[in-house]
Amino acid sequence: MVAAHYMSITAQSKHLVLADVRAIPSTGSSQSLEITTFLGIGQASPAGVAPCDGIASAPFGLTDDWWFGFGRGKCCLPNFEGSDAAEELEKKLNQRYPLPVGHGYFTDIESKFVDAEFYPNPDNNGNPLYYYLLYRRSNPTAPNWYQPYLCITPEDMNWYYCNWWDVIGECKPPGKHFASINIYGDATSTWLTTVHKAYIFYGVSVSCEAEGPCPPTDPDCIWYICKAPIETIGKWFL
Repeated sequence: MVAAHYMSITAQSKHLVLADVRAIPSTGSSQSLEITTFLGIGQASPAGVAPCDGIASAPFGLTDDWWFGFGRGKCCLPNFEGSDAAEELEKKLNQRYPLPVGHGYFTDIESKFVDAEFYPNPDNNGNPLYYYLLYRRSNPTAPNWYQPYLCITPEDMNWYYCNWWDVIGECKPPGKHFASINIYGDATSTWLTTVHKAYIFYGVSVSCEAEGPCPPTDPDCIWYICKAPIETIGKWFL
């Protein structure tokens, strides 16, 4: 029956999601079984590494080629000025990094500063694009930049995303949880080196369910930490 259901789907990317077998009450010596199967159609984006966060799909797809910073948009059309690789990495991490179960709000916020220079790549094979686990690239011909140094491919966006995920865990203070991250692009005065830097915010998680109702207007909720944009949070806590 499972095979018949599987073969009835013509899509090439089909896969078994769930199979449930349940005994049906019966009389006599025979036993009837009810089998329920769920098939999925689709697959993770082929761009980049396997998901590192436990989510089925990679965060960045084939069109996610972004300039490293300064709101310069995508490397290819559509340009989408106003965002950049640092901003997009920040968005995905803030969206996908899990909050504690029952989380309501954070108290006792503290920030950790991260510079890509802190994280050299121990597995680098001599390629200057991958000297560091986070984006940091130097071009000896600056300021005559060319695209491979300033543009981050979809594959590399996923690679940096996974490395940021690890850094968030490594920097977590005891007894606190990840609250949010603010990643931004920076460059030396001569533009010889471009880099990603960040402030990662951690706090003590308080469960609203345990403490009772927690509307945004309740001052005990410290609602501005929960609701304000990360850029504003950074200004308050740096």
